[in-house]
Amino acid sequence: MKFSRTADQQPARMSSKETPAGAGKTFLTGLTLVNPNENVVSFSVTVYDKQGGRIARRSMMLAARGKISRMLSGDPATSAFFALPMSTAAGYIVVTAE
Repeated sequence: MKFSRTADQQPARMSSKETPAGAGKTFLTGLTLVNPNENVVSFSVTVYDKQGGRIARRSMMLAARGKISRMLSGDPATSAFFALPMSTAAGYIVVTAE
């Protein structure tokens, strides 16, 4: 399983009179992953900047029929995938499972 943005995907174009929802505001990014299978699965979360440079990567295990829901950055011991603060406003996240 791999979810990622491909090179042929273009952002929606907006007229000069339109403002994107939440423009100028701070956003929190969270991920929820679910394993519907009967086997444990290993997965990786990788964060990239807008140029495609890797910012961070973390690999974890997800229990059979388990789920995980965390913020992208914060306290990894309790509620986040990564400790370092990061902005994904112009970047993207790739989740891979093996």
